Amino acid sequence: NEGLLEREVSLAPYIPMLMSLGGATGSQTTLLFLEKHLTAMQRISQNSGNRLSRDVFAQLWFLFRPFAISQLWTGAGVGVVLGVAAGLWSLLLERQIGVFIVVSFSQFFICIMSVICGMGVPIVFLQLGYDPALMSIPMLTTLCDVLSLSVYFILAHIVFGAF
Repeated sequence: NEGLLEREVSLAPYIPMLMSLGGATGSQTTLLFLEKHLTAMQRISQNSGNRLSRDVFAQLWFLFRPFAISQLWTGAGVGVVLGVAAGLWSLLLERQIGVFIVVSFSQFFICIMSVICGMGVPIVFLQLGYDPALMSIPMLTTLCDVLSLSVYFILAHIVFGAF
């Protein structure tokens, strides 16, 4: 990656923006997920007389499926809008179509990936018996930073032919 950045210095200024996007998108999704989870658990608990039934996971899936789909569509929409905006900005500044492609597609894929992580990390902590409200955001932002850089450099390697 250092060799790629040395050759394509114009890629470096976009790294903080992309990393920030991943953490912000994932954190927002996690907060919405935790709110939805709390509401769903209260509803299930009320419907089962304060005793969770055996089919809790089926009930949770029924309640979360529309949320998950809407979050993925929202992430895709945000990714497209921000990808086009950042890509056009990079094209204006750098005047390189390769940078435009890398920045635009990175924004899109990072938004989608962050939404998936934002829903997945709290589920992992719930399964492990930890409070997802305390544990999710620090783990999520670190995960999204690493994955954001990975997506960015993979796309840069593909576009600039450094493989």
